[in-house]
Amino acid sequence: MEHVELSSVYRVRRAPGVDGPPMPRGVLSLRNLLADAEREASRGGSAIGATRAEDAVVVAWSGWLGGPDASSDGMVERDFRTWSGAGRAMLDAFVGSMPQPESGASSALWFRPHHRHVLSDAPSCAAFLKAHEALVTAGRVAMFLDAALLIDESMAGTRADHIERIVERLAPLDAIRAIAMPASDWEALDPDLGSQIERRAIPMLEPLR
Repeated sequence: MEHVELSSVYRVRRAPGVDGPPMPRGVLSLRNLLADAEREASRGGSAIGATRAEDAVVVAWSGWLGGPDASSDGMVERDFRTWSGAGRAMLDAFVGSMPQPESGASSALWFRPHHRHVLSDAPSCAAFLKAHEALVTAGRVAMFLDAALLIDESMAGTRADHIERIVERLAPLDAIRAIAMPASDWEALDPDLGSQIERRAIPMLEPLR
């Protein structure tokens, strides 16, 4: 399965005193857009065409170098080329070549970062969004921040601190359209950060599993 409904993976956070925006309507693309882009470019096509959904956003991985072609959880094999200039250059080229959406299709592509992918941490996410500020302003590129996906094995002992720094760095950015994390991470988050997210009316989500 290459696409799944967003609502089958995440739900709106339910907690006392929390009454935020509804779940965004959209689909999760599980494919490696960088690999798709290379194949489609050789045929004169566009990888983004395969991910469009009518009247819904597409939430996609930022891609990786190497296999596999798709991943449900993002835990692909480490390939240091992904975090090098090569990976970022491929992602920039992909974004720069996105065609105008067809009539009736969503114009929004929300990237979902992961510590094994090109957008792997808060600095890489912030730098990417700044570099593509025009597309962000136009509403064509945004970010779906599942903060837990930026936590690798080495961070387990200080998870709460890392989650807090990620949210503190990225939540104020206009491109952040939804924030997700397990209930335990929400509960450990600085209440002031939670209040900032609520004031910005950013959907607060939790994974279903």
